[in-house]
Amino acid sequence: PPHVGAGAGGWHPSAGISLASRWRLLSLQLPGHTSVTALAWSPGGRLLVSGSATGSVPMVLWDITSGVGEPIRASLHGVYLLRWSPCGSYLFAALTTQAFLLFETQTWTHQRWETGGTGHINDACWGSIGSRPVLLFVVEGSAQIMGVHFSNPAPALDAHLLPVQVQSAPSENRQGITGKGVSDLPSVSRIAWDAITGKLAL
Repeated sequence: PPHVGAGAGGWHPSAGISLASRWRLLSLQLPGHTSVTALAWSPGGRLLVSGSATGSVPMVLWDITSGVGEPIRASLHGVYLLRWSPCGSYLFAALTTQAFLLFETQTWTHQRWETGGTGHINDACWGSIGSRPVLLFVVEGSAQIMGVHFSNPAPALDAHLLPVQVQSAPSENRQGITGKGVSDLPSVSRIAWDAITGKLAL
């Protein structure tokens, strides 16, 4: 994974967002927060969270306006994947072990979950069922998609971890569409959710 010095950095376009624009680098540093391996913006762009797989300070919440970083105090080590929910109410942090943490972002209370698999989490994304967010993830060496379904609105962390049942679409005679199901795959390494259409890509 890419490493960004001994902290994190943010780039701001000084004029517009064209390729010719000049960007300004804001360096964010905190002692002990080294070898940054994961980054996630809050939906509003005011906050940035960075994670480290090896540093003594595993996770830091940055206020981009002031440049001040606050360590997130939790029983965690080895953060390598972060996903902030589009609603802004939850933060997901995958660990290098077979575990992950879910935070609610009002008081930063968290819960630790085990993946139930034999490997670490390959990838994760936020989707939705109706108006409620759902966290989807895949574990190394598996094609099974898992979902964390929240029972109550934020900031409650009441949730259930359930396998996601995926049905195969009918085969079509278009290039690149095979009609295979998830069960035909040896494993899934990346997933992506489209919030507009509600489609999940594997």
